[in-house]
Amino acid sequence: MDIQTRLSLLDQHLSLLIESTENCDSLTGESVAATLFIIQEQVRLVQNSMNKE
Repeated sequence: MDIQTRLSLLDQHLSLLIESTENCDSLTGESVAATLFIIQEQVRLVQNSMNKE
């Protein structure tokens, strides 16, 4: 599995995790969702930079 495929899968999994933790009515759920969102943004930046190469 190449790096682009792995990043794409990671992005999809992060989306699912963010969606499920955002629905938790707790500060912990919101905090986890926010952290996952930040990680997802970094994954997308890496994907974009790889696409430009």
